[in-house]
Amino acid sequence: MLCTLNCTHPEYFCQECLQGHLKVEIEEKTECTCPEIGCGQEFSPSDIQRIVDKTLYERYSDIQTLNFLRSLKEFRWCKDPKCGSGQVIFLSFFLSFFSSPLFSLIF
Repeated sequence: MLCTLNCTHPEYFCQECLQGHLKVEIEEKTECTCPEIGCGQEFSPSDIQRIVDKTLYERYSDIQTLNFLRSLKEFRWCKDPKCGSGQVIFLSFFLSFFSSPLFSLIF
């Protein structure tokens, strides 16, 4: 089976081996790369979706989303431990609003 659509080496891996490889990559790393020695091609989301089952792909998608949110300096998680949601807070907007003449007129 072809690993990634960008791999140029012969197809050495069966679906089961690739699924096992991707399961480990998804759980332990932020990037999923081809297992062929010397290849190093990254699996795209569509490559991963083509190879793994729906449950593992959803796990991959959730991890990618969490990693993206963690990379945003403006993102804040809700303080309630039962919530699991968050929001993007543009601090520069709030700072400019509170120091504006409009704020002093309202309050």
